[in-house]
Amino acid sequence: MIDYYKPIYSASSLNMKSSVIRDMFRLTSDPEMISFAGGLPGAEAFPVNELQEIINKAILRNGSSVFQYGTTEGYSPLRESISQLMDNVYGLSTNPENVLVTSGSQQALYLLCKILVNPGDVVITENPTYVGALSTFRSFMADIHAVDMNEQGMDTPALEQRIGELVRSGKKPRLIYTIPSIHNPTGLTMGIIQRHMLYDLASKYDLLIVEDDPYGMIRYDGLKIPPVKKLDIEGRVVYLGSFSKTVSPGLRTGWIAGQKDIIRRCVIAKQGEDTCSGTLSQFIINDFITDGSIYSQIERVKKIYSKKRDLMKDCIDKMIPSASYTLPQGGLFLWVTLGGITDTSLLLKKSLDKKVAFVPGEAFYPGYGGQSSLRLNFSYPDCNEIEAGIKRIAVVINEANDH
Repeated sequence: MIDYYKPIYSASSLNMKSSVIRDMFRLTSDPEMISFAGGLPGAEAFPVNELQEIINKAILRNGSSVFQYGTTEGYSPLRESISQLMDNVYGLSTNPENVLVTSGSQQALYLLCKILVNPGDVVITENPTYVGALSTFRSFMADIHAVDMNEQGMDTPALEQRIGELVRSGKKPRLIYTIPSIHNPTGLTMGIIQRHMLYDLASKYDLLIVEDDPYGMIRYDGLKIPPVKKLDIEGRVVYLGSFSKTVSPGLRTGWIAGQKDIIRRCVIAKQGEDTCSGTLSQFIINDFITDGSIYSQIERVKKIYSKKRDLMKDCIDKMIPSASYTLPQGGLFLWVTLGGITDTSLLLKKSLDKKVAFVPGEAFYPGYGGQSSLRLNFSYPDCNEIEAGIKRIAVVINEANDH
């Protein structure tokens, strides 16, 4: 089909690619489809009753102000509550003035790219990495360099080699993007030593680290591994947080914690994006934190999802014995590699005929890779769907191997 408007599109828009995951939402609207594709929380994890009570109280207490425009920086009490939350969970002290409330952490990353990344600038990511980050970097026409991972997260010796090569060629990176805690898609968590090495490299080469942490609070074993941001004595780590996985994605509330100058520049960029994040959502999230509900909610989510993770693991072990995977200590996903399968994109097409969806591994690589891997979400489907869905995938794999 000819796109007659192509000559007037911007160069950046022509560089954009639609998200594989978001595109699948159309397919998974089929009630017979079992979806392991998106990063959707399970419906049973939503604190519906608690939120309903908080909404009613917020409206009664604050009246029409909950429906009015707010400040671009965010509702001041919420910025204070977020600072307190980070301190309580991680022992990370953050001034509320260094916090910007965003419409989800995806907007946070977009704003950072808007103020930091010019076309052709080098951005370093893990290999593989979050699809939404790749989409954002591509929309800003960044030159993405991916560094492979080991069992401890991003391979820091390989990272240092890559940075050195780039600097010597006159292409100093703009930033390092990392998901050190419960990495998406692999589920790996960067070790403490590796976090120090990452920070030391950023300091050595005077680089900015963007730490994306949507899953760090959903750690099943109870360990509280401090963010890279806690090592930050030079103001070179920008932390991205989100309430989408702990409370509700529909409230579209996230945040950036960083140096005051960066926050101020992001505020200006946000003024041209959406003016301010949803006011009612901010009131709701603030009350959810201040009355302590957030902490019981996190424990509730961990209990629900750890059970589903274990069920999916057991199903894979039983039905797809040739598969290997990382068993994550938290989050929403299993990263699976299939023996004997060399194209999970083709496998997906056949799986959709069996009414089961997942994300092929290659979607998470900025270049070539992941053809034998796939990401499975275990938080959204119920237990019966997990068993049935893995069985359907196993059937497709067996049929592919027979051919």
